[in-house]
Amino acid sequence: MIRPVERVLERLSGVKPTAGGWMARCPVHHDRLQSLKVAETTDGIVLLHCYAGCRTQDVVEAIGLTMADLFPHRPVLDGPTSRFGSTYRRGRC
Repeated sequence: MIRPVERVLERLSGVKPTAGGWMARCPVHHDRLQSLKVAETTDGIVLLHCYAGCRTQDVVEAIGLTMADLFPHRPVLDGPTSRFGSTYRRGRC
């Protein structure tokens, strides 16, 4: 499965690795030089910061993604989430 940061980086231009992440051209204001900082937290969340002041939501939309795409997908649980869930029934003691 592709990591969120990989999904973001593949849609940006002028990507260069830096200490703590990457710098890229901001797709909102069409940089000549890199002004968009891309970083990844230890739990896989993508952080974006445009030093020219563009909003994160505008950057995400400009590369065809949504804000939800900046977060790792979590599996959806079907059914009880605890070991007691299958034996507990509402209304009974």
